[in-house]
Amino acid sequence: LRKQLDDPALDARLRDLETFVRDSYRKHVQLQGKALPIDSDASQILRALVTARVESGESLADVDLTGADLSGLDLRGAKLARAFLESANLTGANLEGADLGFAVLARTRLAGADLRTCKLAGANFSEADLTGTNLGGVDLSGAYFVRADLTRPILAGAKLDRVDFGGAIIRRTALTGSTA
Repeated sequence: LRKQLDDPALDARLRDLETFVRDSYRKHVQLQGKALPIDSDASQILRALVTARVESGESLADVDLTGADLSGLDLRGAKLARAFLESANLTGANLEGADLGFAVLARTRLAGADLRTCKLAGANFSEADLTGTNLGGVDLSGAYFVRADLTRPILAGAKLDRVDFGGAIIRRTALTGSTA
């Protein structure tokens, strides 16, 4: 068993499998049961971790923040690519310039967020509350908005190549200059 565990080829295969499973989850999280918010004590710990890493410029890529209450935090420039933020509360958070590319934001509360300067290509916003969100001019290529609430969002000038809006609520949406 030790010999098998020390085998670099096995290690590489397991890492490839883990990458495949994570990528599958990112694309299809909306087909699974809803993640619940975490308790307030755990959220406070995650809030402190996130704040410290953002302030120091450290990456939060691939970090699991599922169900965390990150409302009102200053997340300007946060490096959250491929992060897991399912069912997180980001209400009132400042996300200016944040990298959320390929992040899982399914069922996340982002109502009223200004995401114009964020990197969002490939992100999964399925079943998220994006009411009044500003996504103007953003590259949303390959993003998922399955059953998301897109009431009064600004998508003017956004790049919408290969975006999945299946079952999304799209009302009073500004799409001027958007491309697909």
